[in-house]
Amino acid sequence: MLRLAHTFLTHHATVDHVNSHRGLLFIALPLPCMQNSRYLTFDHFYGLMRAIGFSLLKERWRQGGKVVYWLFKKAQTPIPYNPKWSTKKVLQEGSNRNNFAIML
Repeated sequence: MLRLAHTFLTHHATVDHVNSHRGLLFIALPLPCMQNSRYLTFDHFYGLMRAIGFSLLKERWRQGGKVVYWLFKKAQTPIPYNPKWSTKKVLQEGSNRNNFAIML
C-alpha cells in the first residue's frame, strides 16, 4: 500500500493554499508496533519510506503514549528494488518483542 500511495499522490510542487496538500501522506500506527518490534525500528521505517520516495515532514509521539503519527510528502521517484526491504531481519533481540514488520 505504501508503494501504491506514492503512485496515487501528486507531487508537492506548489505553495498556494489551494494545492498545498498535494503529495502528503499521513500515517498513524500504535506506538508499541514501532518501539517493541523485533523487525522494525524508527530508523528502518524512515529508510523504507525514503526508498519508496517519501520524505518526513513531521512526527509526533510521546514516551508512554499509544500512537505515533507521521506526515510525509512525496519527494522523489522511488529507488530501484532492493531485497533488503522485502525480507524480515531481526533488528532488535528480546523475548518481549512483537512481530510487527513492514515489507515491500
